[in-house]
Amino acid sequence: MKKASKLLRNITSVFLLSMVLGACGTLSNQKIFAPPVRNEIPEYPARAVQHSVLSVLWRVSLSSSDSEPVEKDQFSSPAVDSDGLRVFVGSFSGIFGCYDARTGKTLWTNLVEGPFDATPLVSDGIVYAGTGAGKLFAWRKTDGGLLWSYTASSSIDATPLLESDKLIIATDSNELTCLDSMTGKWFWTYKRDVPSGKFQLKGISRPMVHDGAVFVGFSDGSVAKLSLDDGSVLSLKKLSKSTDGFSDVDSEPVFIDEDTVLFGTYSEGLVAMATSDLRIKWTHKAKIISSMAMSKNGVVYYSTSDSKIEAFDTKSKRLIWRFDARKGALSKPIITKTWIMVSSGEHSLLVLDARTGQLLQVFNPGKGSNSAPTIHGNKAFWISNGQTLYGMSLVN
Repeated sequence: MKKASKLLRNITSVFLLSMVLGACGTLSNQKIFAPPVRNEIPEYPARAVQHSVLSVLWRVSLSSSDSEPVEKDQFSSPAVDSDGLRVFVGSFSGIFGCYDARTGKTLWTNLVEGPFDATPLVSDGIVYAGTGAGKLFAWRKTDGGLLWSYTASSSIDATPLLESDKLIIATDSNELTCLDSMTGKWFWTYKRDVPSGKFQLKGISRPMVHDGAVFVGFSDGSVAKLSLDDGSVLSLKKLSKSTDGFSDVDSEPVFIDEDTVLFGTYSEGLVAMATSDLRIKWTHKAKIISSMAMSKNGVVYYSTSDSKIEAFDTKSKRLIWRFDARKGALSKPIITKTWIMVSSGEHSLLVLDARTGQLLQVFNPGKGSNSAPTIHGNKAFWISNGQTLYGMSLVN
């Protein structure tokens, strides 16, 4: 009788699982898995959970034509204006569009030589967007009218940084350029030589400003502190000890406090440095491949080259949790009050518990994603590699 009862339970479980997985094929029913015991993507989900963090409100295709391949690596994320009414997206095919955040309705579009690999910046009624062709555009937020443009030396792969009237852009040729944000007038350029004979990883460090200085990393394994006024070098430090492998410092630096800046490197892991002179304070070994995210309580979240997401406490200098996505490149982790969201080239969009790293939801419409989601209030905006923009509601 016990064996028969156990067999009946197993049959029932398989039947329920097949019903759940069948429902996952529709847009309104996302793939939702129970938190796995080993804190990793399970090979086969054991059971469905009732809690859903994200639900789809609308979706919009970003493809320029029906004949265009539907699966492309989309690295840029959506940008949202301060009032949360408009979403701005640059696609792989060179279409830059403004969409109604509530309905997904197209408000305006511009077609330029793409792709858009960098997330745009929206500020004071202007949208700044850089392309893979090395062009920077400043468009009016309301109607997409061109205010000015600038031609850089190579692909603009990081979100522009705005500080007062200065707009700083970074290219994949280890070059930083500072422009007047209202006119596009050139102020200064700082450049480091691309390492001869060495490959570089996809992605570049977005510069950050602290106390009148620009902090940024480069593909040769060095980090710099530059003057915001004229781009002169205030401090320079070579972090990578590698001579035969990747040495990139591609992560956006984050500031632990007024005196400490944290960089993520490919070869050396986390490196905490003094903001005054870039003196190394401490390190933590990890293989960083995307930008980091720092919470208000001093926990830094980052993705690694072996498809893991880790949470590290910068106060106690200890690893809090590790989540294993098993395979697929991961985007920058995005922090909300309760969850961590990260895009996956294999699993599309993952939602984790920020405290424990447990998997709460997998939204997988297919094609995967390299684009980190963008959160504004109780809404999430996300782009799949299938060139589809999603507007979602977010449970608080």
